[in-house]
Amino acid sequence: MIESSMPRAAQGRERDVLHGDLQRLAALGEMTAAAVHDFNNLLQVVVSALRVIEGQLDPVPAQDVKDLFAQGLSAAQRAAFLSRRLLSYGTASGGTATRFELGAALRGSVPMLRWILGTRIGLRQELHEEPLVVECCPHELEQGLLNLAANARDAMSGTGTLTLRSEVVPAPSPSWPTENVAVISVVDEGCGMPEVVQEKAFERYFTTKGAGGSGIGLFAVREFARRNGGDAWFRSAPGQGTTVTVALPCRPLD
Repeated sequence: MIESSMPRAAQGRERDVLHGDLQRLAALGEMTAAAVHDFNNLLQVVVSALRVIEGQLDPVPAQDVKDLFAQGLSAAQRAAFLSRRLLSYGTASGGTATRFELGAALRGSVPMLRWILGTRIGLRQELHEEPLVVECCPHELEQGLLNLAANARDAMSGTGTLTLRSEVVPAPSPSWPTENVAVISVVDEGCGMPEVVQEKAFERYFTTKGAGGSGIGLFAVREFARRNGGDAWFRSAPGQGTTVTVALPCRPLD
């Protein structure tokens, strides 16, 4: 009797840990959404003030003034756009799977990816030209891409090029729900992972970033892929960068 109850007890502890994780993430999401909402309101004040200033400028302002004003307004508008995108994670229903064209979603993620990567890391896009339809939550997909981009940025120490790639390949085994698979790859030129790190990279809470890392980024990416009928894996070697691949079943266009 004791032996048979052990698995159930272990499962119960696992459920309790997962429930605690979800509660902490929900609380963090609420705080982040509130902060981003306030930040967005401040940005709207900045944009509005710049618009008023624009109306007060000389009819033909000096070129350097014109350039500085255009840069300031563009930066404020871009920051407002990014804050609205971040806010959407806190206010969207989240987790609801829907069918959408993958290429459009990946291109739509580019502004956020560039923001995550910073100005010293280039972003190369090698996207499949033909439409690829997948079925998952688009917000979860984008959040996974942001997690991978942040990991790549840290691995490259702030300089280099990240490649975002998509393609269609045959399903790796007959057990997959569809014959073809949409593959998304995030390729960095970073330090790569030694074998001892690779063995634990997908484990929940495992991190090489010390107190600055949550250890749930790669774990969440693979769980997202598997929850939607796919999978995730990576290829890495010290000094040769890392490629993280997310595979999702291709769905019909209609």
